[in-house]
Amino acid sequence: IDGLGYGDDGQIWGGEVFIASYTDYKRVGRLEYHRMPGGDLAVMYPVRMLVSILKKLMTEDEILDFLLKRSLLKGLRGKEKELKIIFQQYHKAPLTSSLGRILDAVSYLLKICWARTYEGEPAIKLEAAAKGGRSIEPIELPIIKENGLYVVETVSMFKFLLDYLDQAKTMDLAYTAQYVLGKSLGSIAVKSALSQGIDTIVVSGGAAVNSIIIKGIKHVADEHDLKVYLPNKVPAGDGGIALGQVAHVAAIYLDDN
Repeated sequence: IDGLGYGDDGQIWGGEVFIASYTDYKRVGRLEYHRMPGGDLAVMYPVRMLVSILKKLMTEDEILDFLLKRSLLKGLRGKEKELKIIFQQYHKAPLTSSLGRILDAVSYLLKICWARTYEGEPAIKLEAAAKGGRSIEPIELPIIKENGLYVVETVSMFKFLLDYLDQAKTMDLAYTAQYVLGKSLGSIAVKSALSQGIDTIVVSGGAAVNSIIIKGIKHVADEHDLKVYLPNKVPAGDGGIALGQVAHVAAIYLDDN
């Protein structure tokens, strides 16, 4: 669970569940794909990811009306003119299953972070804003089977957030969004582990430092007596990934020799 990583299907990954060994892996689940209008600009300006997700729920006129009424045009440097450009970019934009980009969009929707000025800023501020929060109600995100993979329909979470914007505290909405994302990924991991007789779930990537997401994952794992392991002596993000690459190549080399 991370920001962005190139996937073997040509798309941008970052919200994945694998069954893996040191030498091989099989992708068994992911978050729903959303487009990244403007590519890297969608990383710097979270409003772009929010607009991309809203495109699945509203017409372009409805999105403009919503952003105006909610005073959510602040993150668009060119305001309405830039929004029209995003609409034009949308259909040719790359797809991503990144958890980081989902957290960015939630952070923007809840007016927690308008633009990223350092790595992980929207997600970091979202977790901080959820301090003292609680789950509003037990919500379950739909998990469908698509081309043999479990897929979490994250657009459903945004439907929920939109319904509760005027009814719940920001900290509760922030907490609920992160917790339910963790539970959804945890559900896929648990199903996949049980089907293979595996009793261990390992969580890595930059978002593995998010305590609320981890709490959601552990909630599901604990129900089935599965162990959850987190990076301890190595970084959860890029540093750990680099070490993992070395371990992978070393394991293949040892297998071949």
